[in-house]
Amino acid sequence: MQKFDITVVGMGMVGCATAALLAKSGFKVALADAKEPPEWTADEPSGQVSALNIASIRILKFLGVWDQITLSVRMYSGMDVWDRNSPAQIEFSAQTVNQPALGAIVHNNLVTHTLLEKLEQNFSVTVLKSHTLHSMDTRSEGVNLDFGSANSLTTKLVVGADGKNSTVKSLAGISDSTERFDQDAITAAIEFDSPAENIAYQCFLNTGPVALLPMPSGQFSLVWSLDSDQMPEHLNASDEDFIQELEAVFSPKLGSIKGISSRATFPLVSVHADTYLASRVALVGDAAHAIHPLAGLGANIGFLDAACLAQELDRAHRRDQDISRHTVLRRYERWRKGENENIRQLMKWFKEGFGTTNEIVSAIRSTGMNTIDNLPPVKQLLVRAACGIDGDLPEICRSPNDGSVFGRW
Repeated sequence: MQKFDITVVGMGMVGCATAALLAKSGFKVALADAKEPPEWTADEPSGQVSALNIASIRILKFLGVWDQITLSVRMYSGMDVWDRNSPAQIEFSAQTVNQPALGAIVHNNLVTHTLLEKLEQNFSVTVLKSHTLHSMDTRSEGVNLDFGSANSLTTKLVVGADGKNSTVKSLAGISDSTERFDQDAITAAIEFDSPAENIAYQCFLNTGPVALLPMPSGQFSLVWSLDSDQMPEHLNASDEDFIQELEAVFSPKLGSIKGISSRATFPLVSVHADTYLASRVALVGDAAHAIHPLAGLGANIGFLDAACLAQELDRAHRRDQDISRHTVLRRYERWRKGENENIRQLMKWFKEGFGTTNEIVSAIRSTGMNTIDNLPPVKQLLVRAACGIDGDLPEICRSPNDGSVFGRW
């Protein structure tokens, strides 16, 4: 039976980054997933996109993959946010915080594909594709992971990075709290007549936010949050009717729409694990927390989880401490859980505050947005936090890194 220091379950962006960071510290790492990783071709990009902030980009630079990823990304330098039912608006700019960009729009599959290539070529990571986890047997000396007919292995620590419906979380007996928003998001690729600028747009409607992210192709990625009872009407509408609704929101800023892809949808829920830890188990990313996508923070807080956990485990390893000890893992949980819960509550407040026609609430939010827009110091604080250049960050995210080793943490 193969033996590992750490086994990461989940081969998405956060899981791959976690495995790479841990291997960079010298741990013997396995990375497993029930599915084959998604395909990626630059000519036919597919799947979801994410808005990665500066902190996430610094993590990918540290891992040596950003130069390859950046060939197929769209940096964005501004964000235009407004309320459809009031004159309230806020404009954010990278110049506010003396940065060349606020972040980058990337294809999730590209990040995963690039990280996996790096793992298989340069890091001591055993990649186990199509390995479905059936059971975990925790013992004093480690955890036996049973992957059925595929393979079994033993590991000192299991990291669950396998999404909000995490198998690791379930097998470890970790409960979670799920909040359903009674909303679904419609996604599509949109092309306007005028060339797309490097700006992201978000408009708050009574039903929730509708956002456009500039894509490398010159199109925009649409994420439109709708009440679930309205979703079928919009999902099944003709392209002409759907475009007409979108143009009513965005045409004053972007002109007419000349093309739209097929539409897809997914339900909006918020999930937060009651604890990020169990015996010899730690959770990262959506396995620990899945939030409303209106601020585009989900991937970024997942990458921060990965870097913070890696930093704490590296510190413990250099001090000859058992990396699976509760006191070691608890330092990671204290670092991330409270901050992630604050973000989840903030997203809930935004959803409730902007998803109402109450005139008093509308007046308050309008005043608040305009006030922030006219207070540069406050706006700068918000931009710095959203960009991942302020806050309680792991070492590799605090300044442009030079590839220094983890041992300097």
